[in-house]
Amino acid sequence: MLYRKGGHLLGLAQQADQLTAGRGLVVLVEGAVDAIAVDLAGHIGLAAGGTQLTAEHAAQLRDATAATDGPLLIVYDGDQAGREATLRAADLLGGLDARAVRLPEGQDPADVLVAAGARGLRRALGVTVPLVDAAVTARLDRWAVHAGNPVALVDAVRDVAGLVTAAPADGRARLVGLVAGRLQLPADLVTATLLDAAVPS
Repeated sequence: MLYRKGGHLLGLAQQADQLTAGRGLVVLVEGAVDAIAVDLAGHIGLAAGGTQLTAEHAAQLRDATAATDGPLLIVYDGDQAGREATLRAADLLGGLDARAVRLPEGQDPADVLVAAGARGLRRALGVTVPLVDAAVTARLDRWAVHAGNPVALVDAVRDVAGLVTAAPADGRARLVGLVAGRLQLPADLVTATLLDAAVPS
């Protein structure tokens, strides 16, 4: 069968037995080399063939993680493309227990494997934040050029309102704190703005 980018996750067929047995965490990475690095670290590496996650990929990830005990881990580069990919992943994977991995700046899983070995990569993959937190941070980063503009900062809060209100109720207070800290705004102002944005006009 021909590989169709956007249709199949690289590594899915090869890892079928591991997935069925529920052994290891499912880790989504950008490319095949990084997926192999994750495999060598004892987890299940799957790659979308770049940063363009699709609805079909998302459905495959939901099926792939159904038999595993831990969360889905997502590893994207820390550049602009990676930040946009994080936003798309949060949109497509809503409701799934997913966490974003924070690798050392400028490194991908293959780099970490070469530098620190399998144990070092496993340790690095343990440094995570909830995917929604990473998505909120990525969206707020778009507003960084407006730092110091009070009106723009309130607009930035409105921009992340959909992500915050769609998050599980027990995580919203944490997200309010994240937004308030990133924008250096009072938490009560952030809360009021989020509530206002959630009310249909």
